[in-house]
Amino acid sequence: MPIQYKVVPNYLTNPPSFTARPVPGSTLDYDGLAKQINLHNPTIPVEMAKAVLKATREEVIRQLVAGNTVNLSGFISFVTTLPVRLKKTWITKLFTRCWYRASRRPKRKDRLF
Repeated sequence: MPIQYKVVPNYLTNPPSFTARPVPGSTLDYDGLAKQINLHNPTIPVEMAKAVLKATREEVIRQLVAGNTVNLSGFISFVTTLPVRLKKTWITKLFTRCWYRASRRPKRKDRLF
């Protein structure tokens, strides 16, 4: 089946440019994707494929929370982003505050053990 797309103009450029944005034919969830995996690989049961997909999702989230990047070569990369705009003075204060909090030795009552 060919990929369907719609043409979207970008009015911020002069002259206006255009980009092709794909239009999805359908959306698959864990069950649908697990069924497709089983269809193309009959030795993998649907339940196992679904469990592996969910475990992969959970592990990717754990790695992102830990500050790591997950790169599945030739497929997708998961990265943590900070989608905000800060003034330069705010960034300096933020990093100074973070460095101070990370470098100070916790008091006895703040320690976990």
